[in-house]
Amino acid sequence: MAAEHRAGLHDPVPAGTGRPGAPAAGKRRGQRPYEITDPGRTELAQWFATPISRTDRPRDELAIKLALALTTPGVDVRAVVQTQRTATMRALQEYTRLKTRDSDAADLPWRLVLDAMIFQAEAEIRWLDHCEASLMRYPPPAPKPPSTKPSPADRLDPDHSEVTSS
Repeated sequence: MAAEHRAGLHDPVPAGTGRPGAPAAGKRRGQRPYEITDPGRTELAQWFATPISRTDRPRDELAIKLALALTTPGVDVRAVVQTQRTATMRALQEYTRLKTRDSDAADLPWRLVLDAMIFQAEAEIRWLDHCEASLMRYPPPAPKPPSTKPSPADRLDPDHSEVTSS
C-alpha cells in the first residue's frame, strides 16, 4: 500500500476524527484504514473498466513443476501429481467448510472470493486428473543410458595437456 500512497491514490484516515473507518484514538488492532483520493477514484474506475489479461498473471508454478518433473530423470511424476492432488483436496475441503460456516449476506465480497478459490481448486483437481490420464496413455520415456562417447576431458593427452582428436 506504500506505493499507492506515494502515488497519491489513498491517504490514511487519522485516528479519532469520527470519520467512517477512522480508528478510535489509541485503538488500531493492527488495521490501518485508508480513504481513497480523487486520483485514486479515477485509477479505480479505470481498473474496474479494464479486463484482467491472462498474460498479466504470474507464472503457473504447478504446470512448470510437472513439465520439469517429466524431463528430470528419477522423478516419480505420478507421486508429484498425487502429492499436489492431496494438498489441493485438503484446501478445497477447508474452503467448503468456510463457505458453509459463513452465510451472512453482508459477507458477499468474501463469499465471492471464497467461491473463486473453490472453483480454482476444483479446476486444478480436474487438470491433475487429466495429467494422470495422460501419463497412463503416454508414459514418460525411459531415462537414456549414460553416453559411451568420451568427453573432451577424457581425451586429454597427458603429455601435452591438450585435447586430442578422436
